[in-house]
Amino acid sequence: MYVTLEPCCHKGKTPPCTDALIKAGIKKVIYGYRDPNPIVSGKGAASLINAGIACEHHSLSEINAFYESYYYWHQTQTPFVTAKIAISLDGKIAGKTGERIQLTGEPLQVFTHAHRQQSDAILTTSKTIKNDNPMLNVRHLHEIFSKDLYILDTYLTLPSDAIIFQTAKSITLFHGKQASRDNQQRLEKLNATCVLVDTQNDQLDLNQSIQYIGKKGVHDLWVEAGGTCFSSLLKNQLLQRLLIYIAPRWLGEGLPAFVDPLSVRPTHIHWQQVGNDGVLEMRLVEYPT
Repeated sequence: MYVTLEPCCHKGKTPPCTDALIKAGIKKVIYGYRDPNPIVSGKGAASLINAGIACEHHSLSEINAFYESYYYWHQTQTPFVTAKIAISLDGKIAGKTGERIQLTGEPLQVFTHAHRQQSDAILTTSKTIKNDNPMLNVRHLHEIFSKDLYILDTYLTLPSDAIIFQTAKSITLFHGKQASRDNQQRLEKLNATCVLVDTQNDQLDLNQSIQYIGKKGVHDLWVEAGGTCFSSLLKNQLLQRLLIYIAPRWLGEGLPAFVDPLSVRPTHIHWQQVGNDGVLEMRLVEYPT
């Protein structure tokens, strides 16, 4: 039998995989990734070998990449965070007054929804919701999927008529103590969960927010927000992967994506063309092995 992940040897939501393999009379197991979960790591393979089943590990870069977020969560108990942002050739993200402009083409929209589908949850800001009123669900391959949605909203000013209340699987709002009790009650009546985090200069503590998301068991977190959130996550070293969409357009008078210079030291850089647009991918962590 060929499997990607080392067979588990403990009872979780399902019985141990090793028991099923032994019972089935499998003679040899070849797996591509050592399970980083400490209650499994090495023990699954040992259980098979003790039962007389030949067991071999063969590492493959594709499988290592597939389990990257799973590995990262077990090492840090925080999600592997990917942030995407779309900019014009002159570094603009929106119109002059912040109005939404569709910069990229349909092929890149399909690319985005495929990545949303692979994520466990999505992080955005109340500002993004107010400006764009996005659905932030997955519309891919003629199917629609809802996602758990986390929103940075210092004052809990998220509009009650935002479409996400119809499209999200669940909504969690991170806010500061400055938020009014009335706003909190209004949003909780819409089944949103309000989570108080520390603030400094009216800015939410992003570390606390990311740690909370990790404790919810989120391995892959996909971020869709503006340049301020993107920059703040990067400055706080909370991003593991950056995706910068570059549209072949010149906006001229528009809202800049970034105000302050950003310092990035990627471990991997990859360029690709999607439709007429470019995608710069930068990874800030090494692939696990």
